[in-house]
Amino acid sequence: MRDLALKENPTRPWDSQQPYTVTYQLLFGSFPSPSPAGQGYDVQSKGKAITNFSGPERRWFFLYKRLPKPTSERVDYTDEDTDAFAVEFAECPLTRTVKVKDVWPRMLGAGLTNLDEGIVKNWSFERIVLGGDSCHKMTTHLGLRFNHGTQDVVVLCNSLRKAIRAAPSGVLDTKILTALFERYQAVRMSSVRSLKGDYLAVPNVVEDLFMHFVMAPEFRKGQLLDYVAKEERMRGKIS
Repeated sequence: MRDLALKENPTRPWDSQQPYTVTYQLLFGSFPSPSPAGQGYDVQSKGKAITNFSGPERRWFFLYKRLPKPTSERVDYTDEDTDAFAVEFAECPLTRTVKVKDVWPRMLGAGLTNLDEGIVKNWSFERIVLGGDSCHKMTTHLGLRFNHGTQDVVVLCNSLRKAIRAAPSGVLDTKILTALFERYQAVRMSSVRSLKGDYLAVPNVVEDLFMHFVMAPEFRKGQLLDYVAKEERMRGKIS
């Protein structure tokens, strides 16, 4: 999309080829679970953190490491890089009795990647539109990357359906789509339909207050498909 936009007008302002900033590396992987399903742990130290949780047969871990300085450079890591990263975390606890070094020889799969973060300025061009990681990225805490991507799709589907129903021929020309895509980005970037979220590790009493008075109002901003009539059978504390 960037190439097409600049080919049409080389002087137009556009996002760089590497628009995201990386502050953390992430080693992720799964292994046969050494503990009952449903258990999870979050271990943090200066510049490093571990999140891991278990299913009936597998456990997954996420090992975070802060880079010496932020970068926008893309990096492809080798198997040797992955092994070296694991060595740095070898003595770190996954549970009260299991360390990284105990499970590394039995890994079912693992990968090393940089965690891109940021929001690009250009989300669309003519009949092309971006959603999810292609236009906004954040670290993996709370599953916000997936949830924000899903919200993009919901807003786009609602908008496209209304526009198609309103078009005499049911066909949307580029002019209509351009305006629709610009509104979609504006909605997702607005405070009413929040795209930005923060992750905090705080004492339980503070966390409860934070979730109730700060996060709950953000969760309620979530978009719904407005053309699917279906009663939600699950009821939670946040309506």
